[in-house]
Amino acid sequence: SKPVSDIEGRCSSSNLPGSLSACQEACAAAACCYSNFEGEKCYDYSNEATLLACGQYKPHCDVIHRPWPGSSKGLIPNAPISLFEGRDWDEICGSGAGASARKLSANNSSQSLTCTEFCLPS
Repeated sequence: SKPVSDIEGRCSSSNLPGSLSACQEACAAAACCYSNFEGEKCYDYSNEATLLACGQYKPHCDVIHRPWPGSSKGLIPNAPISLFEGRDWDEICGSGAGASARKLSANNSSQSLTCTEFCLPS
């Protein structure tokens, strides 16, 4: 089945927690798309149609079926530190365009990143 047309609004972080029950309702059919679902799965990694069907729900329904701390209150997840490790920040900032990455510090205790003086004109 396809998601309801307003699933994006129902499950948007900016609308939570007020729209939580509407998001839960919209995402009920997608529970079987998640690995932690205890019933019969509705996706098959070798079946592109089922992957596409579940893919229509997942960007919106992770908040319900794969929650993170604060997700039901509208908090967005922290980016994983691994996303930033070993990256060439000058390239990301576009050093050819006159910008450079100056400093990146990670606070490992909270698994959050703080970028200071990031992508400032050089």
